[in-house]
Amino acid sequence: MIGHTTDKVTLALIRLAECGITWFPCGSRWFGDATNESDFDFFTTDTDESRRWLANNGDLFKFRSLPAYHDINTTAIFSTSSRLTDKQVHLILVHSSTDRVAVREKAKSLSKEERKKSAAAWNRLYKEYYGK
Repeated sequence: MIGHTTDKVTLALIRLAECGITWFPCGSRWFGDATNESDFDFFTTDTDESRRWLANNGDLFKFRSLPAYHDINTTAIFSTSSRLTDKQVHLILVHSSTDRVAVREKAKSLSKEERKKSAAAWNRLYKEYYGK
C-alpha cells in the first residue's frame, strides 16, 4: 500500500503502469526536450475500458478543459497535479491512437512552443495526414 506521503504524480504514474491500458507518451518527454519541471503527458484511444478506468481513478484524475490541447482527434483530457512537485500528469483520450502516433511523428517538425500549446498546429498536421 502506498503511504499518504506519496505525491499524486508518482501515484498516477504507478497506476498508469499497472492498469493494463496502453498509454502512449507524448509531450516534451517523448519529444526529448523535457526539463526537470516538465509534466507527464500520455494518450490512448477513447474506449469504454479507458473511460471506466478513469472513472475508477476519479480520486486522482479530473476532467479538464484545456483548449490548447484540444485538436480534432482529442475527445477529452484528464489530469492530476502534485503540490509537492508542482508537476502534472495529463491523460488525453483520442478518437484514434494510430492516427495520433502517426501525427506525433510529423509534429517533430514543429517548434516546442507550437507543439506545446497549439491545437491549430496539430490540426494542420492531422489535415495533412488525412489528406484534406
